Amino acid sequence: MTTIAFYENHQHKLWFTNEYAELTLGKIIFSSDNKKVEDFNRKSVDELKPLVRSFLPVGVLGSENHTILYVPFDMKDKFIKILEYLGFKTKKGNAADVPTSEKLGLVKGDVRSSFYDSMTIKDVHVLTEVNNMKNAEVQKLFDEITSEDTNIDAVFLARTGNSPQPILPTKSVRDGINIKVENYKLQVQKFLEYVARAKTVTPGFQDAYFRFTPALISIVLLGENQKILLFFVNATGEDFANFDFNRDQYLPKIKELLIEAKMIDEIN
Repeated sequence: MTTIAFYENHQHKLWFTNEYAELTLGKIIFSSDNKKVEDFNRKSVDELKPLVRSFLPVGVLGSENHTILYVPFDMKDKFIKILEYLGFKTKKGNAADVPTSEKLGLVKGDVRSSFYDSMTIKDVHVLTEVNNMKNAEVQKLFDEITSEDTNIDAVFLARTGNSPQPILPTKSVRDGINIKVENYKLQVQKFLEYVARAKTVTPGFQDAYFRFTPALISIVLLGENQKILLFFVNATGEDFANFDFNRDQYLPKIKELLIEAKMIDEIN
């Protein structure tokens, strides 16, 4: 479940300087600093959607993980517009459902606890629906890839931003293969480090292979401004040539569906 808590807080002693910070796992505070709020409201929906999108679920909404986004009340109108643009619908939530600092396990007297306790929750919205028709098509294709004789044992998506949960729920793993997708978070970090280093010497760098024993992982960077990582995994070490061939066969269709689902902005 994802909850948006719109707050006011006149205690501007923040412990971070970026646009947002992780309070605890799944609890994100958007900065209430006046300049940050003004910058947010000045930007267009198109400019802001990659940031907001990075914190929102993909596909069918579930209750496995509860994310709360604390957003300054002065950003509410723009934030709701972005949610609508991304295909999300909301319903009114209950401020009483927003946990206390004690429930979050924050240390009393800590700057985070002090900031949190001085909040006034002005409005609460809960995501109730996402237009996931196109996302369902992506999932259907992923299931097809791992069910056929492709030597691709898993295919899934990962975020490229600083989200605390970089692995997306749109994924598929071949029956009988033991793959814990969450274990690949380290490869997200490593791959992005390679992309950053390669920018100055090899512009356009967008895919790499990680070879383990016996697994082979292919990671592809998709999108221009709104980016996403696409993972293909061969976990058995069998017939890498067939794995590589099928990856290239499916890649154009995956790109097309991701663009239609607004997960990426354009093919790079």
